[in-house]
Amino acid sequence: MLGERTFIARNAYLDPGWPWLITIGDQATLGPGVIVLAHDASMQRHIRRTRIAPVVIGNRAFIGAGAIVLAGSTIGEDAIVGAGAVVTADVAPGAVVAGNPARSTRVSQPSA
Repeated sequence: MLGERTFIARNAYLDPGWPWLITIGDQATLGPGVIVLAHDASMQRHIRRTRIAPVVIGNRAFIGAGAIVLAGSTIGEDAIVGAGAVVTADVAPGAVVAGNPARSTRVSQPSA
């Protein structure tokens, strides 16, 4: 499901095998090269299992260039995912995350 006034940049990749498991809210932004996966077959060879789980990207969330959002993740409303981050778990509404794996970052306020 794709929300209203959502922007998905060129070269973004939404899992073509499980698109019905991906929900993107209103006014969300996915930067260039973002990958959203609703499946994870990394353990298929070892335990013969593939994880398949929904991905939810909330209203007004911003996903930076080259970020990867893995199966089972929910990104809350107004959250920001930094460029190149790998989201392996839920991101709280309004949170700012970056890195691999994506973790909360502190945003300092400019001094007056």
